[in-house]
Amino acid sequence: MATGTRTAKTADELKKEVILAEQKLINLKKRAFAGEVNELIKNSSIKAEFDKIMKDAKGVTDIAILEAIGAIVGIKRLVISQSPKATRKPKAK
Repeated sequence: MATGTRTAKTADELKKEVILAEQKLINLKKRAFAGEVNELIKNSSIKAEFDKIMKDAKGVTDIAILEAIGAIVGIKRLVISQSPKATRKPKAK
């Protein structure tokens, strides 16, 4: 048998739980729609057009092209970054 008393949660504790639940819901929606979006992109001509732009625009990075596409399409607050290639520590002999 459990001993002790249960106390009711305060309004602040409930608000924190609501925020956490909303964040979990947003992440779940992202995961749920990611597959559908990937399929739509694969079945469209976006990749072919991007490859054509990469071929025609010599010396321009793919990041710059994506930023330009985002600006033209009207995506606000788009941030595209590329991290350096991760290298592994060489094995000790």
